[in-house]
Amino acid sequence: MQQSIFYLVTILAFAAMLSAFHHFPEAVIFNVFSSLFAALLGYRAYTRWALLLCCINVLAMTFCPLLDSGGWLSLKGAVVFVCCVMFFAIAFGCNNAVTQNKRFYY
Repeated sequence: MQQSIFYLVTILAFAAMLSAFHHFPEAVIFNVFSSLFAALLGYRAYTRWALLLCCINVLAMTFCPLLDSGGWLSLKGAVVFVCCVMFFAIAFGCNNAVTQNKRFYY
């Protein structure tokens, strides 16, 4: 059940990334919420899934034509904030995973 949710969110994020590139630039909003899901996964030490979603979401937010226009400065700030939260949560989750693994060996 858990893996199927990860697959579903990853496939939807990839589809939103592709549609944000070409046909429907507003689909990048799903990638913003998917970034928060990646932050949750990273915090819970699912590092590989979180990094895969992180890569997809950063690509979608970087190349989306909606964010290239000059009038969306507040949206760009929100995207930068979400990316910072995502990367810090993944880093904190990696630290927790390493700490838990050290407890098992000692």
